[in-house]
Amino acid sequence: MKHKKSSQTIHNDAKLSENKSDPIEFTDIVGGIGRWQVMLLLTTLLSGLPIAWNHLGMAFLAFPVDHWCARPNGMNESLETWFADYLPNEKTEGKLQHSQCEMFALNQSTAEVDRTKTVPCNTWEFSTGYYSLIEEWHVVCSRDWMLSTSQSVYMLGFLAAVLVSGQIADLYGRHPTMMLNIVILLVAGMAAAFANSFLVFTIFRFFIAFGHAGIGLVIYVLFIETLGSQYRAYYVFLHGFGWHIGYVLLPLIAWWLKNWFYLQLFMTIPCALFFLYYWIVPESPRWLLSKGKLDKAIPILELAAKMNKKDVKDLETQAKKICFLENEEGNKASKASVLDLLRTPNLRMKTLILYFVWMTIAFTYYGLSLNTNALQGNDYLNFFLSGLMEIPATIFCMLTLDRFGRKKPFIFTLMVGGLSCFGFVFVPESAPGIKKSLAMAGKLFVSASFTIVYVYSAEIFPTVARNAGIGSSSTIARIGSAIAPFMRDLGNVTSPAVPLGIFGGLSVISALLVIKLPETNTFPVPETLEQAENFGKKT
Repeated sequence: MKHKKSSQTIHNDAKLSENKSDPIEFTDIVGGIGRWQVMLLLTTLLSGLPIAWNHLGMAFLAFPVDHWCARPNGMNESLETWFADYLPNEKTEGKLQHSQCEMFALNQSTAEVDRTKTVPCNTWEFSTGYYSLIEEWHVVCSRDWMLSTSQSVYMLGFLAAVLVSGQIADLYGRHPTMMLNIVILLVAGMAAAFANSFLVFTIFRFFIAFGHAGIGLVIYVLFIETLGSQYRAYYVFLHGFGWHIGYVLLPLIAWWLKNWFYLQLFMTIPCALFFLYYWIVPESPRWLLSKGKLDKAIPILELAAKMNKKDVKDLETQAKKICFLENEEGNKASKASVLDLLRTPNLRMKTLILYFVWMTIAFTYYGLSLNTNALQGNDYLNFFLSGLMEIPATIFCMLTLDRFGRKKPFIFTLMVGGLSCFGFVFVPESAPGIKKSLAMAGKLFVSASFTIVYVYSAEIFPTVARNAGIGSSSTIARIGSAIAPFMRDLGNVTSPAVPLGIFGGLSVISALLVIKLPETNTFPVPETLEQAENFGKKT
């Protein structure tokens, strides 16, 4: 009875005034940007570091180390003699070296070697200098596929978090969902470091992804709900710098530690600082207002207004009006789903194109990020340069999207990135510098397209189905990121150029498809499904 009474009061108060000056969302009271939002941005910015470390950490947890068939017990041959007399040679990246997975047939009782016959290794020895989980559990040769599977399982954990954490956050709030995922992340991260098998390690990696993705999702939604609409695109750009910093620091940390166990601990322990969010990061005022929880929303609104130097006079009355509007908007949004995006021809075409582009970008981005070991040269430096490419990519987006619109920069980044990857195929192995430059150019432009697709998609999907559109697009993207780790295996059995050719081809196709999408810059964002259907339709 009490809830019904308060809802009716909110309804009546909202009807008292219909002036255009009435607030339509809570940022009209506290301001779309100010000290309060900046504090939240700076507080959560560094969350991108451990998220990047764990997301990309498999490149160094399973750092490729040289290995070979182990010498039988009792054999005192030196490594030089063992390589020369007992191991066949194979060509790798144009160089002749000892086999990592086979040895000549050896009669251990007589120590005679049959060089006409090879047999697979039963156990291995490893080079010193970096203690990788490859050495911990002998995940090499015929067991090499387990590495890609583990990374794919990690990406599926991310997908599960998008589906589950999003629902929990809508039902129970952003703040408790964030705290729950912090606990999941810390427990799983520590458990992964002490796992007693690769299978157990992989299972805990799933929950590490779940926790990190849940935290990232809540922070993203929180900022979308607390910033004025004209500032949200810039948040996407600025908050990404936390990820970029984590990306470029990861190879330096791995080079310093040179041990997968310590690296896993290093990626996990700083996450304990996330518990400070319990006191620093508030519940989303918009979510509280949409649930009619004025008593909890008003103190947050008062703090935000004071920090932003806004007048708090009549704040409660204004909050009641917004509370009514939020409930009305929530009722409308609840009637629109992913199926509604596919019912009419023009909106269906735009939705399916965006799905394909999202999947291509995620597939290419993680394929390039996790496959830097395939490039010639220092593995640490290659990974560092790959991460460094993301900073100019973000700056490019910040400088071009308002000036040239969304569509042209999007087509440009997809096309140039795709052609760069595709060009990698035709450069000979004798020109490793050119091949590396093309791979890095591909990474730069696919990173830029990953930033643009968030902004562009949010402006194409209508307000009543925007959450459904972005959520389903992100889900489709995780399918691409889950497949991406297997490109390393494809490159191993064919050529490192093959995955780059696939990345390039799909990116070029995506660029051509985006031509059919409308420009959204300077145009009103569609509110209803009907407006979204008519938006960009040729008459």
